[in-house]
Amino acid sequence: MSQTRMLQTGQNQGSQVGDNNRPETIITININGVPVTPIQRVFLQRDYREGVAIRFMTDFPVELNGLIDPGAFEYTVKKINSIFREAEEFTCTTFCESCLGFLTANLYWFCRDSRYQQALKSISKFIREQNQCVYLPNSLYVTDPVVRGLRCIEISVVADPLQLQQRSSSS
Repeated sequence: MSQTRMLQTGQNQGSQVGDNNRPETIITININGVPVTPIQRVFLQRDYREGVAIRFMTDFPVELNGLIDPGAFEYTVKKINSIFREAEEFTCTTFCESCLGFLTANLYWFCRDSRYQQALKSISKFIREQNQCVYLPNSLYVTDPVVRGLRCIEISVVADPLQLQQRSSSS
């Protein structure tokens, strides 16, 4: 399987000339401080079927067949969706937070994170845990959706699937 060239969306690590003499850069992600070049990236797009609330598609991508258990994948995406659903609910707590922010000329937000910011931190922590326990052992890496502007969840394959199959068959 040949390595796929991918356009970089963020940090510059170096450039190469791709098709049509258009400069391309190979992206790298830092996993525990070690730069790794992903072989393939899979994007889970936002699901707008129920409105504009932040929710991601739960359909299992065919690119991940044989790399991860569909149940583990579904659990991860559903948990992220449920945390966003809870963060976007209008409750008495969010009303009181908003009133305190208004009454203190937004000084309240310097002392305390909003419920939504707490949810974003919770999602980041959950994704870190899932990467350590589920995805990295399968040579996959899930990027926090906040890094992609809440447009998608990116799952990077960080090893050749053929090597993964050989490794799993030798175990």
